[in-house]
Amino acid sequence: MATLYHEVAYDYEFLIDCHKDVVKSDSFTRKLLEIFEKVIAEGEETFQILHNVDGSDRQLFSIPDAVVLVIVEEENENQIDQRHVESTITLFQPFREWDARLLIERSDAIKSPWTGLQVANTKKTQQVLAEDGVVERFVGNPRDAAAIQATFAGLWAINGSHPVIGKLIKDAIAHPSRHVLKPQLEGGGGNFYGENMAEKLKILTEEERGAFILMERIQPLVAE
Repeated sequence: MATLYHEVAYDYEFLIDCHKDVVKSDSFTRKLLEIFEKVIAEGEETFQILHNVDGSDRQLFSIPDAVVLVIVEEENENQIDQRHVESTITLFQPFREWDARLLIERSDAIKSPWTGLQVANTKKTQQVLAEDGVVERFVGNPRDAAAIQATFAGLWAINGSHPVIGKLIKDAIAHPSRHVLKPQLEGGGGNFYGENMAEKLKILTEEERGAFILMERIQPLVAE
């Protein structure tokens, strides 16, 4: 999976095409793409030194089928310190912040992430990768491609006037517990669930829907 997103991050034309409808109404993603295009045009992507953190701790012990234990507390007491270092959309409104981001991207600094990798990880990119035959563009081994595709939940574009899209939206409104409406933000920020999702779908224009994707809601297995 890490190799897939590394390849996607360097496919300039693919990423621009993926987000052509998103940028019409999503100003944050549009600014990222503008910086990305400038960096590519200047040839700086050739010299990127990447910092990429992968959650593959179990591989350190040479036990590929190890069980990863996740402890979920009834009440999380570490809510404040987890927000100590972050970048939110509200921090990127003034032009000087975007100018600083462009300066960093043009530099030899190690970015975490650089704009190519950040754009490669949007919900829209994930949705396009879930379409038939797209993963194979980046992963040559059919078995590896199939293994990656098997991890995908249902992901759909909801802009456009195709009857299938209209039917999908109607179904999501009628059964809001089955879907999640997602913008191009990290960490679940801005997601719409349940009745809030249904109401949001009712008021979005066709152009505004281009900034979102509809995802099958994952229902976790409950065990005692």
